[in-house]
Amino acid sequence: MFASSSAQSYTLSDYQYGFTQPYPAYGIKNEHGWRTVHQPLTKSAIQAHLNHQISIGTFGRWYPRYGIIDVDDVEIAKLYEIRSQLGMHDGNSAIFTSESRHSYHIYFKPVRKGKMLNLNLYLKCMASARESLKIEIYPQANHLIRLPFGKGQYHLDNGIVWPLSYQEGMELFHTMGEYDVDHLPYLPMVAEEFSPSHNVLEADFGIQKGWKREGLALINEGLQSDGTRLESLKRVIYFYWSQNLPMEATVRLTQQWMETKHNQHSKDYRQHPQRVSKQISDLTQWIY
Repeated sequence: MFASSSAQSYTLSDYQYGFTQPYPAYGIKNEHGWRTVHQPLTKSAIQAHLNHQISIGTFGRWYPRYGIIDVDDVEIAKLYEIRSQLGMHDGNSAIFTSESRHSYHIYFKPVRKGKMLNLNLYLKCMASARESLKIEIYPQANHLIRLPFGKGQYHLDNGIVWPLSYQEGMELFHTMGEYDVDHLPYLPMVAEEFSPSHNVLEADFGIQKGWKREGLALINEGLQSDGTRLESLKRVIYFYWSQNLPMEATVRLTQQWMETKHNQHSKDYRQHPQRVSKQISDLTQWIY
């Protein structure tokens, strides 16, 4: 059992940073299944989840801090066998129960050569294991996964379930060792993907300190004048990037923003919407 006396103090902000993608939507599960809420995830909703009042789900971040393996309809012996086949153990993973009987989530910290993986690379690396072991891999860009430490989610330790406060759970995850996907027995041949650093982005785009704030203002208010489309798109995309959204989500949201918030200030979009849509994809590729 995990010793609660060793747990340091963690805040809801720590939890939000570790497990959630708070922008631009989240999910709530009821008796009919998941319902997407198209607004940012608030700390009050997170607290309600941790208090077992509601069940909250989140979409994947561009750089997920934790990987989640969803294993359904298995006995405990088979669950531990699957974890062992993945090269995981108590030192680099943690098992939690789910609300559904005989269903579990295995949490781990995926890295490659000591670096975090972006969501696309992570899912590519885990694809063969998913097929071979009949498991599901989360997080994903377009599918919700339940946040940890909620209703019916208990730590499974040596076959025994233990309730953990989110403080104790955060400490457990904090002390968890990393899992290098290159050690995955089922690892397919996956090429490295270049992930630009913030300094590279500054060099390529001249990103200024206020871009994040300006991007959020543009998202809310739309284009402000003629001739500002390109610079505005950069700031909108940069804001979404700063929120750790997956690339595909950023492209989709920026295209939707352009469609609904151009405010008649973009002649190019009115005349050539497909060309502008392609430019949004290209700008997103550069920024990411």
